This record gives sequence, structure tokens and C-alpha cells, in this order.
Amino acid sequence: MFVRILSAVVLAPPLVYLILYGSNFYFFLFMLPVAAGLLYEWQGLKGSVDKAKLTYQTAMAWSVMLVVYMDMEVYTLPIIALALFIMISFTVLNYQPEKPVIAAWSIDFAGLIYCSIPLMLLIKIKSNLGGEFLVFLLLIIWATDSGAYFSGKFFGKKKLAPKLSPGKTWVGFYGGCLGGILVSLAGNALFSFAFPYWQAILVGLLLSLSGQLGDLAESLLKRESGVKDSGNLIPGHGGLLDRLDSVLFAAPVFYMLLVFIDASTSIGRISFAG
Repeated sequence: MFVRILSAVVLAPPLVYLILYGSNFYFFLFMLPVAAGLLYEWQGLKGSVDKAKLTYQTAMAWSVMLVVYMDMEVYTLPIIALALFIMISFTVLNYQPEKPVIAAWSIDFAGLIYCSIPLMLLIKIKSNLGGEFLVFLLLIIWATDSGAYFSGKFFGKKKLAPKLSPGKTWVGFYGGCLGGILVSLAGNALFSFAFPYWQAILVGLLLSLSGQLGDLAESLLKRESGVKDSGNLIPGHGGLLDRLDSVLFAAPVFYMLLVFIDASTSIGRISFAG
């Protein structure tokens, strides 16, 4: 636990500083190795890393992130379609009867979507609305994690999903939701957002729910793969997938909320419509 807290204390401030004060270009550059690392760990969950697949998956992920950064989203779907075409072509050219083809397509394409689309949306949010919205998201996720951990540790008894994550409890789940809501209300005031109270509560609740679902989803991935952690990059936290599992699920939810909730005069500019 001490190592986990120490890692968070050391890594969180530089990340927050980059998000708040770093340029959109530097944030984009920062996200490139993050995407590559996520895809590497995704490949590793299958037992071994296919360097050829990792190379083209990373190239596709970077391409999607680049067109979003450059406000050229019209090319996003064609790039994703190209990625699927390459994936299928690669499998056809290297077909081996003893290996399941459809399962391989599903795993590879799901990994590309899972590891790149949320990062693309984070880049879009920062570029259009500013880093405050991303810090707001991270604070809610961190509060959810902390609320779930401490309430579950001291008061939790009934298991939430014993077959996936035996340590999680219903009390921890409710504590995580409460933590997310409280920090959403506090962040709304801190950053001078225009969310009415009920919207701030709704945002905090939905981000907390999606974050906890992302945590459970990653637990399922690890259980299916027979591993404890997706990697060992971050002391006390495991790999990037372990640390970003909640954010990967919460980012699309947050993006859609920002599109549909009139939180500021600039929210409309976040739409992919232009």
C-alpha cells in the first residue's frame, strides 16, 4: 500500500501540471507512448507479444490520435476501417488451421478500439475545452478509487463480484460513487464550471459508475489471461492497463456528457461535427 501511495504522490503532480499548463502538442506527444504501452500490454495478455501486430496497431492508434489533434476527424473512420482491413489481410496471409481466426480478429480489433479511442477523446477534450476538464475527470476517478478502497476495507462485507475481483464489496461500490459525486461538486466549484448542482451530481455518479465498471472489466481480462497485473511499469499499480482501466471506460462517457450538457459556451465546439 505504501508503494502504491508513493507512486501516486510522485507521478500525479507532473501529470496534472502537463494537463493544465502543457500545450496541446506536448499532451499529444505524451499520449503516443501511452497508447503504445497500452497496446503492448494488451498483446501481452494473450501470453506473447506479436511484434508485427503491435507495430501496425500502434501505427493505426497514432494515426487516429493525430487526425483528432489536427482537427481532421473526417479521416477517423477510414483509418479504423483500414486497420480492420490490414488485420484481416494479415490473418489471411498467415493462416494456420490450428489457430482460431475469428477470435484473433476480435481480440486484435477490440484492443485497438479499447486502447486508442479513449485517448483520442481525451486529446479532443483538452484541445477544445482545456486541461481543467481532464483534471476534473481524473479527480473524480481517483476519488472513486479511494472511496471504494477505504470504505470497502473498513466496512465492506458483501462481495460485489467475487468471481472477478474478490476484494471489491458493495459498500466499496457505494463509497466510490459517493466519493465521485462529492469531488464532482467540489471540482465544479473549483474550476468555475457551469454545471448546475444536479448536473454535477449526475456527472460524478456516471463517471464513478463507468470507472468502476472499467475496473471490473480489466479484472475480467486479467482473470481470463491468468495474470495478476497487466504489467509492472508503475510500482504498486502494475501496468498502464491496471492504472488506466477506469479512465478508459470513463473518457467516452465524459465526452458524451460534455456534448449533451451545456456546461460552458465552448462545449458545442467539441462535437465531431465541426
